[in-house]
Amino acid sequence: MEDPPLTECESNAILPSIVDLRARSHPDRLYGASTWIGADGKLQLRRITYRNLSDAVNLCCQWLETRFGKSEDYTTLAYAGPNDYRYLIVTMAAAKTGHKALLLAPWNSSLAQIKLLDACNCSIFLAAEDSAPVQNEVMTAITAQRKMERTILPFHKTLDELRDQDYVIIHTSGSTGHPSPMFYKYGAIAALKHLSRPEKFTPTAPTGNIAEVWSNKCHWMALPPCHMGGVLGLGAFNIYWNMPMILSPGDRPITPDIAAQIFAQDICEAAFTPPAYLHSLSRSPEHLEAIRKLKHVLWVGAPWTSIETANAIQSRVEIQAAYGSSEAGPFALIVEEQDDYAWLHFHPIMGASFRHASKDLYELVLEKRPEIQEAQFVFQNFPHLTEYRTKDLFSKHPTRDDLWRFRGRTDDILVLSNGRLIEPALMESNVAAHSNVRAALLCSDGKSKVGLLVEAVVPPTSVEGSAALVEEIWPVVVSSNVVMNVFGRVDKPLILFATKDKPFSRAGKGSVLKPLTLKAYDQELREMFCAAERDSGGG
Repeated sequence: MEDPPLTECESNAILPSIVDLRARSHPDRLYGASTWIGADGKLQLRRITYRNLSDAVNLCCQWLETRFGKSEDYTTLAYAGPNDYRYLIVTMAAAKTGHKALLLAPWNSSLAQIKLLDACNCSIFLAAEDSAPVQNEVMTAITAQRKMERTILPFHKTLDELRDQDYVIIHTSGSTGHPSPMFYKYGAIAALKHLSRPEKFTPTAPTGNIAEVWSNKCHWMALPPCHMGGVLGLGAFNIYWNMPMILSPGDRPITPDIAAQIFAQDICEAAFTPPAYLHSLSRSPEHLEAIRKLKHVLWVGAPWTSIETANAIQSRVEIQAAYGSSEAGPFALIVEEQDDYAWLHFHPIMGASFRHASKDLYELVLEKRPEIQEAQFVFQNFPHLTEYRTKDLFSKHPTRDDLWRFRGRTDDILVLSNGRLIEPALMESNVAAHSNVRAALLCSDGKSKVGLLVEAVVPPTSVEGSAALVEEIWPVVVSSNVVMNVFGRVDKPLILFATKDKPFSRAGKGSVLKPLTLKAYDQELREMFCAAERDSGGG
């Protein structure tokens, strides 16, 4: 499955047009695969070729034109449904009919959906009939494609004509409130084609860019198709890097058994997944062994919370880091030795620099540079910017200047009333690595105390159960306290467990939404800090 370079016709074409071109020139070329669970409980897989995708997109175009007409001003239409290829089909069909798609996560609240529709001035809402009560005739047309005449809707606009127009709208996870829309321009999407062949812009850079390594391999994609990684993975990564994607069944959560069955498929060569799914997989020896078949595993979306899990995966298959953000898109990284799997080596094509933030922490900043600007996703999307501050914090490798380790966000840092800055990542990751813990969050009373909110695998239901679990995790807390800033150390009375009926809030990629979770436990945390202050004689 070698990656043919973009042809002359494709180089100035947008993604839907490239799909149509390849449907003619290589109709049976693999685009990806969808999966479902059959009546016997076993995973079923259907390969999707370029012709299959082109047919589905063009039938969707016909329906959109019949129902809404062609848009002359890039009208927004929204879609929500199960985690499957319909997100990509609607996105491409919207583009070909002059619209832009707003991709809504199916787990959003109705209020969040309405706010996003209002923010994007969107009055057209499509929903898959198997995920919402709103009848979705688009999908009815697609599933009935064999009964319909096959035709390709002409579309002649080029990348040069559309570069500054919006192609698709995704939204943030809403970690600080309601989700916010994020607009991706055609030019930003096209910038990604250069990441697998960066030598045009950076001829002296090291070889082994991850986009080059990912190319020509069929990956299991565990990210939702409405998430940045899913949207770009199903579209740009596939088309520009020849990286076909297998999606999990869209009607149910991803389980270790589903993942293992996907790995067993003959076309599956690699995985693109947040560490949370790998952590679940590692708890079963049988499921863990299934990963040996893969050529590599790309971890993305969140840092490892368990060194044991990372080591277990790494002993069976090569693991590689992927990194990106909704605003800046995916990053080109240089593949490193397995001993440095947790460290990132940023390719020069990104224009990355590191600004000192505090102590041993540095903020990643992207700088607009004329010689690489065509390949810089963020500056194609935001051309008025000269630099982009990611708010992501990194620390330097002890012996190499070109390796950096993610340590958290600038807005994760706790600021105490005495002016001390507390970095929560170390304590949180160490406690979360305990076998009885799912996740942990360090928090502050806004004065001089810090506490720990813990989500247990089995949440305690009594005072005695909480006390017993505190004793179980206490050795980990003690070892973390030793290396924490003295003002960031946690005492036993300042450990609170999340309840079963109020689990941590999470994004679609599985990462914890810290502000929303802490807000949900605001009253309980206040009571914990007040009780600790009274017991210490301070109140």
